[in-house]
Amino acid sequence: MSTTRPSLRETKSFSRSIIDDEEDSKIKEAQKKRKALVKELVETEEDFNRDMQFIANTYLKHMNSSIIPKNLRDQKDALFRNFKEIADFHNEVLMKGIQYYANEDHSKLGTAFLRLERDFDKHVVYCQDLEESLKLLESGELKDYFDSYSLKIKDDKKLKDHLKLPVQRINDYQLLLKELIRFTARLSEDTEDLEKAHEMMQAIPQRAVDLQYLNAIHGYKGNLQKSGRLLRQVLRAKLSSTFLHTIKWVICIVYKNRFNVQLNRLTIKRMFHH
Repeated sequence: MSTTRPSLRETKSFSRSIIDDEEDSKIKEAQKKRKALVKELVETEEDFNRDMQFIANTYLKHMNSSIIPKNLRDQKDALFRNFKEIADFHNEVLMKGIQYYANEDHSKLGTAFLRLERDFDKHVVYCQDLEESLKLLESGELKDYFDSYSLKIKDDKKLKDHLKLPVQRINDYQLLLKELIRFTARLSEDTEDLEKAHEMMQAIPQRAVDLQYLNAIHGYKGNLQKSGRLLRQVLRAKLSSTFLHTIKWVICIVYKNRFNVQLNRLTIKRMFHH
């Protein structure tokens, strides 16, 4: 019994069919994973908002109460900083933007963040100040009071853990946006907005560090002729070239105002190369 071998044309057609099926499968898988990521972004933002509002309506609200000792109440701003402002921003503004773009073109989800770029300055300031806030809860009367309050309201977390939420959420955005970029690229769709949003989120912690350096320079009371040492520390921190130029400029202005002298190029060069 003889068998008919498929023609070359039929073989090529069959191969193309297999390749097309594989491509369709990859596309469907990328779509599925991106959809799951968008869902995770929305749901975790909702969870984050609930947590932030809980803290605002318990710990922060309690801090305004006359029940709490005045010496502790007076530390409210140093402890919570702009926490309430960030909580309201996420609840009233960002959440709506994320939900809107989640129901539209997923490749444009980055726009939800980019259009609010200036509003994220709040997070930069908060990141910068968080370490000082947490120090207030390391020991002493304030720590003891809120540890007791956590038990009273049956909260399984301490206030110091709650205060880290805004910083942790920025890290969440970085991870989620990175994955959204990956699967959007696999779908051959535009990733520009997502990439810009990712870069914006990555820059927030670094901008907080930059602010700390600037504040250190602004409050510097040592020998300004040795200020180059500070710059060398900054250089080791691998900050941006624009920021390094800013630091040089600030040091020179402070030096000039402190000693009322004119700085020529040679003097500036000696300051930063000794």
